[in-house]
Order: sequence, then C-alpha cells, then structure tokens
Amino acid sequence: MAREEPQPLLQNQSGNESDRIEEHKDGNAQELTKTFNPRTQAWEIFRQQFWRLLFTAALVALVIITLTIYDNRQAIAHGDKNAFNTITTILNLALGLNFFEAFKDMAKVLRWRVLANRKFTVRETDLILGGESLLKLSTLMRESMKKPLTCSVCACWLALNLLAQASVAIISLTYSMDSGVDSTTITTSSGMVSVPRLDCYYNNGSCTTAPDQPPEIAQNEAHAYGELTQGLEACPYTTDEEIFSSSQDCQYFSSNNSQEFAYRFAEYNTRDRRRAYPYQTQRLIKTSPGQCYQYTPRGNDIYFTDSRDGPQSMVVHRFSNGNDEDLIAVSRSKTAFDSTTYAYTGIHAPQNASAVACGPRCIWVYAIRFDGTVTHRGTDIFKCPITVSTVTNIADPAHIVPDNTARMAAASIALTGRYTNPIGDPMKHWQQYQLYPYG
Repeated sequence: MAREEPQPLLQNQSGNESDRIEEHKDGNAQELTKTFNPRTQAWEIFRQQFWRLLFTAALVALVIITLTIYDNRQAIAHGDKNAFNTITTILNLALGLNFFEAFKDMAKVLRWRVLANRKFTVRETDLILGGESLLKLSTLMRESMKKPLTCSVCACWLALNLLAQASVAIISLTYSMDSGVDSTTITTSSGMVSVPRLDCYYNNGSCTTAPDQPPEIAQNEAHAYGELTQGLEACPYTTDEEIFSSSQDCQYFSSNNSQEFAYRFAEYNTRDRRRAYPYQTQRLIKTSPGQCYQYTPRGNDIYFTDSRDGPQSMVVHRFSNGNDEDLIAVSRSKTAFDSTTYAYTGIHAPQNASAVACGPRCIWVYAIRFDGTVTHRGTDIFKCPITVSTVTNIADPAHIVPDNTARMAAASIALTGRYTNPIGDPMKHWQQYQLYPYG
C-alpha cells in the first residue's frame, strides 16, 4: 500500500525560507532552495521596525513641540484656538493609526514564534494566524478559557492595544482648547494679570480726581467713558447668572425688567498689549435710576438771563407737577428742537456734591426733553436719582470703586468738564449740560 509522505510547510510571507518554483524563459521549471538565516531575518525585522520607531518618535516630538509653543504664547486668539485644535487632532489621529499599525506588524511577526512553541488545534492555529485582528484575538481568548496561559496572553495583548489607543485619546481630551468665544477663556500658565484701578479716573497714569488735578479733566473723562459704550452691544439679562453665563463678547448688559445697566469687569494677560482677549471675572457693578419725577413747564413762563457766555445766554424753565414747583437754567447753546438735554445742577463738583446728592453713591440728574416737529411731543422735564452700586464679589481692596468715583459716574451723562463763573460770584460753579439730538 502506498504511503503518503508529509510535505514541507511553506513559511511566512516575510521570506524566512521557502521552496519556490521559478519558470525559466525556456519554459522549464527549476526548484530553488533558500537557506534560512535567522541573523539576516532579525536585521530585516529590526530595520522595518526602526523606521516605524523613528516615525513614532517624530509624532510624539511634534505633539510636545505644539503644546510647548502654545503654552508659551499665553494670550491665545480665537483663530489660534482653532489652529491648535486642528494640529493636535491631526497629530493624535496619526499617532493612533501608527500605534495600530505597529501592533499589527508585531502580531504578524510574533505569531510564527507562538506557533513554533507548542501544538495547537486547527481552529486555534487559524485564529493565531489572524492575530493582527483584535476581533480574532478576542475570539481566541474566549474559546481558550480552559487554557489559562493562552487566555492571559490574549488578554494582555488586547489590554496593551487598548492602552495605546486610550493614551492618544487622553491627549486629545486633556490638551484641547475651547474654540468658542464664550467667557471660558484659555489660561496656559500662572502669572500676573492686568486689573483696572478703580479708585479714580486716570489719564496717562495720573489720577484726575486728585487735589492737584483740574476737576474738569476727570469730569470730561467720566462722560467720555460713557460715550464709548454707545457703540457697544448691551446684552440683555434678568439675573446675575445670565451675565456670568454670557458670551465673551458681552461686557455691558441691560436689564429686561428695569432701566438697570451692569458692567462685568475683565482682567487681561499682561502680554495681551491690545487687551483683545479678556478673562471675564465674577465682579459686577450696576447703575440704575430710582423713582423719577415728571414735570411740565408752566406755559410761557420762560425767560432769559445773562451769563459769562453773553447777554441772555441762559434760558430759565419754570416747571411743576402739581405738588412741587421749581426752575432750572440751561445754556441756550444746549437746547434744540426734538432733543434731550441732561443737566447736572450742583454748584460743587459731583464728588463733593451735597445739595444734589441723594446718597453716598447717588446724584440727582435733570433731563429736559424738548418738543419738535419730528417727534411730535411736548416739552417735559424729568428729575431722576441715579445710583451706582458697589462692586460685587470683590476679592481685593483694589476692586473697590469709592463713593466719590461712583458719584462722578452717576452724573457723567450730563458732564462736559466746563465750569461757569456767574457774574458777581468769583467761585466756580459746576452746573453742566449735555445735548443729545433726537434723544
């Protein structure tokens, strides 16, 4: 009876050894035998893995360099946030794919060593040959529960693969920047911040409310700061929580329920010379009118008086509301049809006011709303107490706005920084008026 001789097994595709048949040009087949050289094969594997190791090291170095560059910049713009997230995402994906392919190559090499160490069933051999697939490896682990060594080796290999992928994911979760423009800004290092000085109005580093400074400078600055806010959006709010959760673009707020306005203080990185990227704090200051009184001018009971500006340069309005009667003198240059003139009527500067003060941080302000052909309204006079609150959530005495600065801010809508010397009175009088066309 004929006996079938066992045939030699073909080795792996990497060329460890093989019996190959090469067909010559003349059509004759010739058997070629290649002697397996373990040293040559080892160097070939090392060469392949060495280049992969260099590529992995380069990716890791790029990740570290990117993090270092952005960490040293400190003040990071919105566009730079997007650039950082894009770069790190690309590097993390490349690093993850590189780890995945590296483990696959290692599995293809090691599977031959595993098969050479012991005997396996056909099913186990098939799964080991497909060991670069984590799905087949998990199947081998599940089917080898009664073989502790095989099961534990599979579990360790799976855990090593998952750990490598998880480490890349952790980098993405840990080192990422919010690409939005809300109030959660990026702080890359501890250091100094730029905080506004609130004890007075400053001009070129000098306190304009100091005794040796002309009072008109501070008054003009107080009004100028108010004018600057007119070009900015005032975001609506109902509660303070809505302010704290608002976008980074909002710094001024108007209440939905009353004529109350709020300002949220910001701090800046000292390297942010343009003050373009604020860190919004939890500190707020608010201003609001109290109960206003509306008056109606008494018919034609208006007359003119002289002043330093010339003969009959002041117009005097007598008004009443049924209970009170009073009068107010306004410069004729500050009156116009279809406009509103705000008046500060105190003799002393606002920070030293007494007669027109309605509290330590409150000033009475008049508003004369003139009639006209555009608005089709009559002339009315309003008297309102304007109050500036204290700063909330302060953490340092430097955050406090003193009472005299608050009163200056309360009167700022009417201030021009121009005083008058009534005829026959050498003392400066600080009555001031601001005209707002079509106000």
